[in-house]
Amino acid sequence: MPQDRVFVGVDVSKDRLDVAVLEGESFAVSNDAAGLRDLVRRLRAAKASLIGLEATGGYEKAAVEALLTAGLDARLLDPRKVRRFAQACGVLAKNDRIDAELIARFVALMPSRSARIDPAAAGWPSWSTRAVAWSRSRRDWITPPGWSATRC
Repeated sequence: MPQDRVFVGVDVSKDRLDVAVLEGESFAVSNDAAGLRDLVRRLRAAKASLIGLEATGGYEKAAVEALLTAGLDARLLDPRKVRRFAQACGVLAKNDRIDAELIARFVALMPSRSARIDPAAAGWPSWSTRAVAWSRSRRDWITPPGWSATRC
């Protein structure tokens, strides 16, 4: 493992991103636009060469998009593989900070197939498209079946 490369692990949750820079600091940012700006700023300052994030049911998409847009090398990881890696290392404890450190070690030691994930090629919608989809899903959730706006 070359000393000049900086490996970063990010544990993603709905409200927070726990970040561990291998052989460096650990910190947390909120999983929103302001937190993502702070994450990009701090990882640029740390000169991060490879950032690993676990795929967690969609909560990671905005973070991956922000990192790639900033020109940082982000990789989505299979959570099952990271967990097996932790078990092989003898780490049985599990919390967000420990998970972020394990992800950083995983990306440092294990080969990864995809060097980059392009959000446009992956079919991830833009922020405005996501906002419209979210409002439609909320509308569908509160609208009774068979009800239409034309019937009042």
